[in-house]
Amino acid sequence: VGRLQVELPGFWDAANQVPPAEGAGERKLYVSLYGGARPASIPATLSEFQAATLSNADLAFTELGIDASDIPDYEVAGDTTGIATPDDLRQAIIRYVRGCEFNAGPCVDRGNGQKLWDIFHSNPVVVGPPNAGTGGDAYQAFANNYAHRKRIIYAGSNGGFVHGFDAGEFDLSAGGYGRGTGTEVFGFMAHPARRQIAELPRDDSRTYYYMDGSVQAADVWLYPTPTSEPGDASTWNDWRSVLLGGMRQGGRALWALDVTNPPDSLNPAGVAGGPAFPGYLWEFPCEDSSAPECTGSGVLPVGRTYADYMGETWSDPIVTRVKVRVNCGTGSCPTYDRWVAIFGAGYDPLADPNLSHNASTSPGTRATDTLTDDYDASQDAGTSRAGRAIFMIDVASGEVLAMKRYDTDVTQGNPEMQYGFAAAPAVFDLNFDGYADVIYLADLGGNLWKWVVHADVPDPINGSGDVDQPEWPFHKIFTAESCTACTPAHYHSFFTAPQGALVGPELYLTLGSGERADLERIPASSGGHNRYYVFRDGDPLERELPPPAAGAARFTDAAGSSDFVDVDTLTGSCVPPPPPAVGFYVEGEAGEKFITETEIFFGTVLTGSYTPSAAASACEAGGTARLYGFDLFCGQGVFPASGGPSSPPDRSIVVGTGLPNRPRVSVGPIQSQSSGGSGGCSDMAIVITSDGQTFSQENCRPNSGIQLESWRDL
Repeated sequence: VGRLQVELPGFWDAANQVPPAEGAGERKLYVSLYGGARPASIPATLSEFQAATLSNADLAFTELGIDASDIPDYEVAGDTTGIATPDDLRQAIIRYVRGCEFNAGPCVDRGNGQKLWDIFHSNPVVVGPPNAGTGGDAYQAFANNYAHRKRIIYAGSNGGFVHGFDAGEFDLSAGGYGRGTGTEVFGFMAHPARRQIAELPRDDSRTYYYMDGSVQAADVWLYPTPTSEPGDASTWNDWRSVLLGGMRQGGRALWALDVTNPPDSLNPAGVAGGPAFPGYLWEFPCEDSSAPECTGSGVLPVGRTYADYMGETWSDPIVTRVKVRVNCGTGSCPTYDRWVAIFGAGYDPLADPNLSHNASTSPGTRATDTLTDDYDASQDAGTSRAGRAIFMIDVASGEVLAMKRYDTDVTQGNPEMQYGFAAAPAVFDLNFDGYADVIYLADLGGNLWKWVVHADVPDPINGSGDVDQPEWPFHKIFTAESCTACTPAHYHSFFTAPQGALVGPELYLTLGSGERADLERIPASSGGHNRYYVFRDGDPLERELPPPAAGAARFTDAAGSSDFVDVDTLTGSCVPPPPPAVGFYVEGEAGEKFITETEIFFGTVLTGSYTPSAAASACEAGGTARLYGFDLFCGQGVFPASGGPSSPPDRSIVVGTGLPNRPRVSVGPIQSQSSGGSGGCSDMAIVITSDGQTFSQENCRPNSGIQLESWRDL
């Protein structure tokens, strides 16, 4: 209990705890090998990442154009003497990826610090005992059986794997968890990473990424039949802990694993009766091109596949629960639970309007998909679909339960979904019943979309139904004004999820714009400045207001609109925007980008921004990182005034150079807050920048009227 002590050293470094590449106690590395057929049942057994398991075709030698003539290219990785054939090369590549020196002979382990590659965009997650707080006898038995489950930290790296690291076992005598060793427990490689892993040894200029996305974890119920309901305590094994994530720049797929039952000292084979660890669940899109579940045949317009709609999977999946009907119309139908993963289709340069516009890009050029490609502004049958969709995947099967997608034909999709969905969704359970009610997703063209999923709908996976789910209202709630007259044209691209706070019946939403894929961009005029928005949705479930007109948004900050006000025009002591305004915006300086996720803590909005300098890029020690902190209702700053005693509090402060990460809040002891108890103030906001600087600021808890009773209230 107490504040996070960021000044203390770490307990271990996982890079120094990777097991041997080969031989006794060797690394447990697994790979997806389901290109020929989907597994008959899940969870399925994973294949080992070994030379004896993988063929040249599995490593996509033909697609990558790799043959014996490429062997000299691998001299950048090591000694190619004795490597004469593609088979020799494959074996050397696999040994290298496992952690051996690159050579033709027996494995020479690269040693500590040399086998774990960079963990770049992947935010780690700790999975310990089940703690979803879900009711029911089956879940409680599941939670009890794994009450002392070994803690594992999961994160993806650009060495080709998502890794699990030992974070501590429960010590019965001490009554708590140890610190763990940091030892790699296992690694998993998804099929898109496998199909380009042959490039890793010769990629000395960082062209390729691999398991680069953040990981998520959730306890889910894997229904045994479509009309099953969670049962009594004897059915505890239908509950599982699932790990899933995207690949960001590493690929265009999501993956999911069963990580329920890790072995430990007391249970070397895991909990008796539990599943194997780890277990393969699914990838989306899956690799088997003959399976309709992988391609979307029969669901999508003729000639389209799920892969057509996928961009780089930047949008982190959010796991939640919805209600469905199975082969029943409307009225008094029984409903069934589905745990689902919701995500945007991701990033693609052809779906990024802040790249140059090109309405005449040919279909052949569209297929190249490089960062130098223009945005595809065409509106025809050949228009790129990549990134322009939203998916809801049934976690139990890996199949599509619901989907919203772009199409010029209104009977096949939505013509307004012209931009990529790189941001994660924001999912809200407004009545706290454990089911999702409303989803907000932002796109790269400055739009915030709203999807009301409160009602039960047909299950198209296990019965009749349409993945478009027309019974769930879907429309644009907000559009930020673009500057098409700017040179270059500027759109308010949203790369991060909106954040929300329920205040009575209204939902306050926050989100900021910024060119995350072009961090060095500096506009030539104020029309290209990015903004951070705060506004309230007074009808979250769409029960009172009529839907916006087709193609229009309910709110906008466009010139002439009274929906938003500039926060700098608000005067006085924390004065909210006057009616009819629904919100305010904070305008950044030239080149400033609001590109971190946001925290709302007791009515204070905390977010970060990056402003490039002319001399440095975000990947170097340059540019300015700022932490913003201001009141949710009026935008008043929370930092000491830099202009003197008579000046208003500052809304932001410089925290270092380089790119900031998401602000994190370390909560001090509840009773020590001067605004609600005795003692000093020890809540802390923490930001780490890309040049390694750590900033922390202690503050008193704002007097928001919210009373904390326990840690669970957080």
